[in-house]
Amino acid sequence: MAAKKRSIYRKEVFDALTARHGDVLLTRPTSFSVISLFLVVVAGLLLTYAIVTQFTQTRDLPGAMVIEQGEVKARALEASLVEQVLVQEGQQVTQGQPLLKVTVPSRRYDSDSLAKMQSAIEEKIDSAERRLGFQRRLNQLQADALANEEQTLIEQQRQLQAQIQLEQEFLEHLTSMAKQAKTGEQGQYDRLYTQVLEKRIHIHGLNQDSQQLTLKIGSIEQRLQSAVIKGEEMLTGYRQQLGQLQLDLAKLTGDQSYMITAPRGGVVARLGVTKGQFLQSGDAAVTLMPEAAKLVAELKVRSDLVRHIEAEQPVWLKIDAFPYQRFGLFEGKVTKVSHSVVEPEAFANAQGPQVPMYRAIVELHQPQDSKLGPITLQSGMSLQAMVKGGTQSIWSWMVAPQTEQ
Repeated sequence: MAAKKRSIYRKEVFDALTARHGDVLLTRPTSFSVISLFLVVVAGLLLTYAIVTQFTQTRDLPGAMVIEQGEVKARALEASLVEQVLVQEGQQVTQGQPLLKVTVPSRRYDSDSLAKMQSAIEEKIDSAERRLGFQRRLNQLQADALANEEQTLIEQQRQLQAQIQLEQEFLEHLTSMAKQAKTGEQGQYDRLYTQVLEKRIHIHGLNQDSQQLTLKIGSIEQRLQSAVIKGEEMLTGYRQQLGQLQLDLAKLTGDQSYMITAPRGGVVARLGVTKGQFLQSGDAAVTLMPEAAKLVAELKVRSDLVRHIEAEQPVWLKIDAFPYQRFGLFEGKVTKVSHSVVEPEAFANAQGPQVPMYRAIVELHQPQDSKLGPITLQSGMSLQAMVKGGTQSIWSWMVAPQTEQ
């Protein structure tokens, strides 16, 4: 006879509660083990979701709008007074076109001395113009030579990477054959294993060659930038000499004024003077945007983010002058990423940490005028670029150091 299960409640308690409240329903609380099991299952599901689910981070990079070919400035040759402003902002000008008429003190000479000095100065002007043209051709030849050398190295690196890929596939094939031959004839296994070792050494040497090519490409880019800067300095010096000679010629002929002309053809970007303003020697009077120049976005990229930036990558820009909440984002694509770091003073945007960074150039798609008004981008506008970073799981993001996020 089975023993009757003992109730944990006394009968007198039931009778008293029934007499006081009527029918009484007693329930047992849920077992703690069931709650613990439920919590463990939920935690396991959350952990699985965090490990399996991946997302792509978006990084914000500081930058500024710049002119791709750089601005050109027309400067005063000596202390002078602006007599007449001949252009206005946004106007198209050609090389040599007068921009400003300025007044300078005049000096007069007798006719014989004047003729001799005028002839000598005209000869110097012809010589300066020839040197200026020669320097332009020399600059172009140097730039073309360095660009061709860079393209040759890039093509060599591409071919080397393809060779490394083929050698890696062949190494995997040899490794597989060596594993199969391990249980067979010892001599065949030794030969295959020797080939595997030789192939690994060969691939290591190819990787070192690829790294050397990368360093050479970076060095050529620096040389190209240096050559461009040096060439422009030479051209500027010749232009100043030519302008000074023309000024001397104007003084000799008794003309108290001379023209500040456009060093290159382009569009007047900034007009920094007004009629009657006094200019010191070397003051920038007019800033020109060269012909066929276009605005691009120059981004400052930290060294830990440069691996996420590559050519043809889409980028979305938030330009401070056009709040994205009202005008939306500007779309573009990366056209170039520097292979070496750039000093802070070389950037157009001085904001952010003053440490060497990589430079990325973004070409913008043609912005459409919005309902709020026309959109006109200008050089110097600050911006923030949104670029896609690496893809990672939620779990790896949670456990990664804060500095890597």
